[in-house]
Amino acid sequence: MVKRVNKATSFLEAASGNIYDKFANNKERNLAHSSDSLQSAARKLKTWFSEIF
Repeated sequence: MVKRVNKATSFLEAASGNIYDKFANNKERNLAHSSDSLQSAARKLKTWFSEIF
């Protein structure tokens, strides 16, 4: 579901009106992020929120 909402994987590829087009200005700072797998999501959560996970 999140991948469908995000659509483009880069703000440079975002269509006009897409969430990345509206709210991102570089690859690291954007409104939404989605992982390509559960394993990737778990790894990223541990990296970004190590005090919680």
